[in-house]
Amino acid sequence: MARQLRREDYTVGWVCALPVELAAAQEMLDEEHPDLERNAADNDENLYALGSIGGHNVAIVCLPAGRIGNNPAAAVATQMRATFKKIRFGLMVGIGGGVPSAEADVRLGDVVVSQPQGKHGGVVQYDSGKATASGFERTGALNSPPQVLLAAVAKVRANELRGRSKLCDHITKLEGIGKFQRSRAGLDVLFEAAYEHEGGQTCDKCSSDRHEAREPRDSEEEVSVHHGTIASGNQVIKDAAVRDKLSTELGGVLCFEMEAAGLMNSFPCLVIRGICDYADSHKNKRWQPYAAATAAAYAKEVLSVIPPAEVAKSRTAEEAIREASGRVPTPTYYIPFLKNRYFVGRQEELRVLQQKLMVDQDCQKLSIVGLGGTGKTQVALQFAYSVKERWPEYSILWVPALSMESFEQACGSVARALRIPQEGGGDEDVKELVQQHLSSSRAGRWLLIVDNADDADIFFGTEQSRGIVDYLPESETGVVVYTTRTPEIAELTRGDVLELGAMDRQDAAAFLTKSLTRKDLLRDNATTAELLDELTCLPLAIAQAAAYLNRNRMSVAKYLQLLRSTEQEVVALMSREFRDDTRYKGSANAVATTWVVSFSQIREHDAAAANLLAFISIILRQVSPESIDIFDFILELYWSCSGNWDVLVAEECIGREDCDAFLDYAATFLSNIGNYYGSGDQKFLPSVSSAALTRLSKKSPKLEYLYEKISSAIITMPPYGLGFPSDTAQSAYYPGDSLITRDEISAVSRLLEKHSIFPENTRIQKVSSPKAHTFEVLRASVEHDTEPSVIEIPSLGATMKVKGGDHSGELARICASLSEAKKYAANEKQEQFLSQYIESFRTGDLEVYRNSQRTWITDKSPRVENIFGFVEPYRDPYGIRAEFEGLVAIMDLEETSKLTKLVESSSIFIKRLPWAGNDENDGKGPFEKALFEPPDFTSIHSLAYCSSIIFPGINLPNYNDIRDEFGFKNVIIANRMSAEGNKAHVSPFIDPAELDSFQRAKYPAYYWWVVLHELLGHGTGRMMAEESEGKFNFDIHNPPVSPLSGKPITTWYKLGQTWTGQFGDLATTVDECRAELVGAYLMDDVELLELLGYDENSEITAADLTYNIYLQLGTDGLRGLANFNVEHRKWGQAHSRAHFAILKCLLTDSNGCVTVDYNPQSKSLIVRVDRSKIVSHGKPALGRMLLRLHLCRCTADVQSCREYYEELSWVHAEHLAWREIVLAKQEPRWVFVQANTFLRGEEVVLKEYAATAKGVIQSWAERQV
Repeated sequence: MARQLRREDYTVGWVCALPVELAAAQEMLDEEHPDLERNAADNDENLYALGSIGGHNVAIVCLPAGRIGNNPAAAVATQMRATFKKIRFGLMVGIGGGVPSAEADVRLGDVVVSQPQGKHGGVVQYDSGKATASGFERTGALNSPPQVLLAAVAKVRANELRGRSKLCDHITKLEGIGKFQRSRAGLDVLFEAAYEHEGGQTCDKCSSDRHEAREPRDSEEEVSVHHGTIASGNQVIKDAAVRDKLSTELGGVLCFEMEAAGLMNSFPCLVIRGICDYADSHKNKRWQPYAAATAAAYAKEVLSVIPPAEVAKSRTAEEAIREASGRVPTPTYYIPFLKNRYFVGRQEELRVLQQKLMVDQDCQKLSIVGLGGTGKTQVALQFAYSVKERWPEYSILWVPALSMESFEQACGSVARALRIPQEGGGDEDVKELVQQHLSSSRAGRWLLIVDNADDADIFFGTEQSRGIVDYLPESETGVVVYTTRTPEIAELTRGDVLELGAMDRQDAAAFLTKSLTRKDLLRDNATTAELLDELTCLPLAIAQAAAYLNRNRMSVAKYLQLLRSTEQEVVALMSREFRDDTRYKGSANAVATTWVVSFSQIREHDAAAANLLAFISIILRQVSPESIDIFDFILELYWSCSGNWDVLVAEECIGREDCDAFLDYAATFLSNIGNYYGSGDQKFLPSVSSAALTRLSKKSPKLEYLYEKISSAIITMPPYGLGFPSDTAQSAYYPGDSLITRDEISAVSRLLEKHSIFPENTRIQKVSSPKAHTFEVLRASVEHDTEPSVIEIPSLGATMKVKGGDHSGELARICASLSEAKKYAANEKQEQFLSQYIESFRTGDLEVYRNSQRTWITDKSPRVENIFGFVEPYRDPYGIRAEFEGLVAIMDLEETSKLTKLVESSSIFIKRLPWAGNDENDGKGPFEKALFEPPDFTSIHSLAYCSSIIFPGINLPNYNDIRDEFGFKNVIIANRMSAEGNKAHVSPFIDPAELDSFQRAKYPAYYWWVVLHELLGHGTGRMMAEESEGKFNFDIHNPPVSPLSGKPITTWYKLGQTWTGQFGDLATTVDECRAELVGAYLMDDVELLELLGYDENSEITAADLTYNIYLQLGTDGLRGLANFNVEHRKWGQAHSRAHFAILKCLLTDSNGCVTVDYNPQSKSLIVRVDRSKIVSHGKPALGRMLLRLHLCRCTADVQSCREYYEELSWVHAEHLAWREIVLAKQEPRWVFVQANTFLRGEEVVLKEYAATAKGVIQSWAERQV
């Protein structure tokens, strides 16, 4: 046995994947070396076989059993490189599946060597890329083998030509071991590509007639060596057709294998493969030993021609990788906290950290140890920011170790920040991906903070599970800092420990002073000293106390009183987290007591804010991938300047014009809850330069991190709007890189309906692979499905996988808030529907949510009204998936009493709608409910309305079967309606001569139009439906007669079918159009208007109101054109399409009652209404349109509806010219400012904000979401 060498003596790494490959490699060693001595500090799980070949010291490693593929190969090679730091290059040696072709007569036992060819560097990853509309597009490039190895390959080829090759000698040596003998491999048979294996372990049952005819070689023992491209991926290729198709797409490959792509960019190496099968269905393992032998023999031949002295002079693998990257990696920052501006003291501790880790660099790991509350996290945070400033080449990353879940989530954020590519559709362990990346030279220099590493079981793992420590990186260029209060974890850094005690009195007093907004609270030095003693000078306790004092404007003396009177049982409970053998003896548990005082305040008064945050996060995620980060960027920027935007101008971060433009963008974004208009769905961009936004991002590391994520999406188009995913549109209801088609959405939606899965709380993600597509139905719920339901989709040749857990974190917070709200329920019904909300959000079961709506309807005229859930499907291009929304409002008793009078008279006016008029059903006709159950109709003032569109009125629920059986609720949102009375907004489409009268009547006309829209528009109609097997809600043997055709109806809703499910993208716009028509149709009814307080003697007469509505129908129709996408000829908003369709109806069917004066020279559009024709021609035209839409809706006549409505809403050339003028004269979009409530003592204070961009942003910031 040779003498034992040092790790630094090994210059060649040899990687193999299977034990048979390892055995062949070891047999090729000229000399075997003893194993390395291991020590406890080693974090290398590899086991090595050591020896020498041709004077080169070689370290051989095999992948762990059962762990094959690109990622495991990369991990093993990275650990090898870290252990053997002087390795110059590597060899990836083993077996592969050959690709025989006319160009390359590849046969079993042959050797394939990676060599640059065409656009590939020797290895190509065939399954790395993205799905596009034109197919699968491969992305990324892999490095070529090192020059020294390519030179060696050339020399081996030359030796072969000269008859000096020793390859056969090496193979003969291996065949001395029976396992590796060629004779044991059997016959080399290639079957026709189209011929599938007949079954069994061998090909004995396969027909010899299906063999491919090939020219015989001079000798059966002949081994040919082929040079070119090797295809690498994460799946076994066992299909000849797939093999040949991929080879053609890639420009011709020689073999397929599963590890090389993981090495080429992280380990400079040559790939050598012995061919053991033909990557077809006939593959078996009989040829594997011989193929492993030929590959190992060739590897020895390559090493034998490389002079060891030349290798010693060459750069290390680490240096080669760094040079291959062409640059030092750009530093990346993921620090989830802002720099603490209140930080004081601890200067000696910071000096020690900087000296040991950054200056002397005498250690790579260090633990900050101290009891709970001493400020370990804050010291680590201050250190991180000091490194960012003084050592800018370092990336700084932060992960919490509170739980494996929080660690994994942070790793996901780190992976995104570092832009670590994920192969295999996101199935990889993100913790391992981060570990592999940081352990490689690609990462450059980095500092990793592992915070709150206190639980030994979580950190070190148990017998049943791995610990966080198993996922931490090792690198010469990396530094790790742990914060912990557990000695066992601190021992990991072997004496490199910084012990942190409580602050001294002077620093503690300075910290308290700096943390308080009102410095006058500390005028009494004695009381301040008493407070610090009570808090034992622990930084966390001081910070919590200061936060409470700031929030409640309380004196120090009063706070001391609260602190000392907190229930001891609660303190004892909270103390468990902070118990430590090094705690101060005899002191009260200041940290726990402070937490109890503060948490009681948060629990009582901030539940709504926590709830609102969760709502916002869901809506943002439903709008666009970048919306959440843009939201965070805006609020982070607000806090960076404490809301004083002039500071940004004064500091020359941004010019005044750019600052104002950004404020406008931010206010618009917040009002729409996303970067697409809630009404219209067009994307909007900031009128701010990229350079200005970049300067703004420099205000903090978090801003830099956020801006890096949004820098492209925030300022570029396409996508131009929301719609079916394409090159120019996107929809977050259909996320992912693989574009889903409308037909695919339809097929999945039909299948969901067939399996009684409601679509409102779902999103669909298409996941593509070379062989098949999977459609993942992401269902919103707290709970994750351990075994998602898998259903075949025959029409697509794909599968559907229903997975719970979408929006899980947000829904969990909402459920917690709703559980708290149950304590304050005014009655049993409220408690019941809140419980049903919680159960539905927890499980994702929409049948439970439907039950909540049944209960909610029966809670009549509550003092505080609410709406929660996946409600409106306007933004789904397919029209059935709903946006999450929430509303909390207070009833206006006086206004509600006026609405009640109208509700009580509703049946009178229903009989005057176009489908009524005979004696059937008490004069309402067969297409109306027999009994109109007076709904709950209230006027409310919104306290918090979280939705991308702030509607003036709402009619719910949207489930027609529930509405028919239980009724519905209407609400008019008074403080939203009042915006319509804003005199500053003047329509450019009204003749100036009648503008004053139009403005005077506009608000009351609009108000009552909306009231009728909600009450009788959405509140009328009877769906003809099969309710159960063979049971109908009408006489199937004598169907009702259609007033349009005069014949019995022939269509209805089949069992399980719904309005939205059948009408799809038409459902919302037709429903809104019909409701608008009902309101407008009745706005000339003398009795109705008199009931509302308008007659010929009122200040605004009944005739004025009617005339104004027809003008509004005209102006709204024109304004709707702004939301029409010319390129795709698609409407971006349901209401806009409805308004244009109504206008077009009046223009074409009212005999001149409504006209539009179009002047191309002056670029003007003026709506004209002939008062004399309103009753005689205008109303009948609206009635005909209304009747047709109503009948289509009631009878499920989708085809007739689509033909009629699509023609009526078609935008012709003349209308496109109108659209240009509409866009030029577009009125400013509404931006809504919502108030906040705060608790001061026992008093609830409502704070309103200026109706400005700054006011909007401030309101959101102070909402503390």
